[in-house]
Amino acid sequence: MKRKSVISEPQLIMISIGSALMFPYTIMPVLHSANANQDVWLVQILGVFYVVFLSIPALFLANRFRGVHIVEICKLIFGKSFGKIYVALFVPIFFFCFCSCLAIGNVFINLDLLTETPKWIIYAFSILPMAYLVYKGPGTIGRISLFVTTFIIITIILFAILGVSMMDLKILRPVMSDSTFWNLNKAAFLHGSRISEILDFLMFSYYADKKTNINRSYLLSALIYLSATSLIILPTITVLGLDVAKNAFNPYFSYTRQVHGYDVIQRVQAINALAWFPGLIFKLSLNIFLGCHILSGVFKTKSHKPFILPFCIAGFVTVMLPGLNKVNTLLELASDSVFPWIVLPFTVGLPLIMVLVYLLRKKKIDKVLAKKKARASVLDSEEI
Repeated sequence: MKRKSVISEPQLIMISIGSALMFPYTIMPVLHSANANQDVWLVQILGVFYVVFLSIPALFLANRFRGVHIVEICKLIFGKSFGKIYVALFVPIFFFCFCSCLAIGNVFINLDLLTETPKWIIYAFSILPMAYLVYKGPGTIGRISLFVTTFIIITIILFAILGVSMMDLKILRPVMSDSTFWNLNKAAFLHGSRISEILDFLMFSYYADKKTNINRSYLLSALIYLSATSLIILPTITVLGLDVAKNAFNPYFSYTRQVHGYDVIQRVQAINALAWFPGLIFKLSLNIFLGCHILSGVFKTKSHKPFILPFCIAGFVTVMLPGLNKVNTLLELASDSVFPWIVLPFTVGLPLIMVLVYLLRKKKIDKVLAKKKARASVLDSEEI
């Protein structure tokens, strides 16, 4: 399978950050965690450390098999027949993330932005730009991530600065008076377990250029994500108050409604919407592409493009189911009691099994892998 696009290290970092930020930028699930008191900001911070820890198996694979398609990785580890079956197990997580993000995003649009617009119209018009972006491929996704993610981060910094005068830091005190060490870490573990962006690194390691340091990229993306989410949650709860923030479907958007540009810029929340919608389209496009990326390798098609339309249609049909259009249903789906347990088997379970089997068959796999990389190196030199 021949590589068609190359992703630079900054693009890889921005792909991961842009995707991971959309949930806290929208529904801020940490506010619905088991430890959602004045220490919820500590849950957010500790959760990132759990994310890094839980990502170790997938990170190991991304480093050991970089430049190799995920389908080929599974074939090397499990054999040709079972390898195809095994890699197909990753497709449901991308389909699940696509459907859940599409449903949550469109409910928010229907609640706060386009209240009179039927949901099916919102779904239909959202799918068009997504399908086009996915059609253009990983190179375009990487380039778009630089603009979209950077813009989102700029808005986060801007809203934090504009809200400084309104923040009541007393809301954060007393620290850990209502939390035990165990409960704090339990909530942080569940919060960290819901983040699936390590799979972006595993899949996009195939496209990463030779200068990219996978470990450095991942740790830097985790650090930027931690900084950005801290600037989301702290202003939100110190301005709105914890109770108001917990009862809002999109608490961060509710916070941006409270700030203004020192009588120069009014209705600043419009900037939030301008950043949020491209971010949502980007995250959805990323999940579509990764699902189609795997299916293309499984069915040995020349590209991922034949799977885009079926993937989008299947998602459209799924999110139009009556139950998925209810706010309570979506919040329950995104809660710590459901979402982490759907994500964990894919982000930790499947990669961990792959690592264990690889270690058992290491000598044989390494010989085949060395030949594949040597052949790929020859092809690259011929292209140059």
